[in-house]
Amino acid sequence: MKLYRKLAAARPDAFEPDLAGSLNNQGNIQSEVGGREEALASTGEAVKLDRKLAAARPDAFEPDLATSLNNLGNMESAVGGREEALASTGRR
Repeated sequence: MKLYRKLAAARPDAFEPDLAGSLNNQGNIQSEVGGREEALASTGEAVKLDRKLAAARPDAFEPDLATSLNNLGNMESAVGGREEALASTGRR
């Protein structure tokens, strides 16, 4: 993750998508090993980046945003945030 952060800081247009994907993956792994709060933070950061990317290029990045929002909803639900999960996944 450190490397993607460094690359994204130097060349955001080129590497922020990779950073967002890595954060999403990290969140999934953290959740699998019981780090639900950490997973929520990682996935939330991925959503933030994906929102920014999708705002600039919806055709390219809305699918990634949709995946990240779905994962965020799963993480929110896992920590007891059922209402937040409904909002994140667009079901409320």
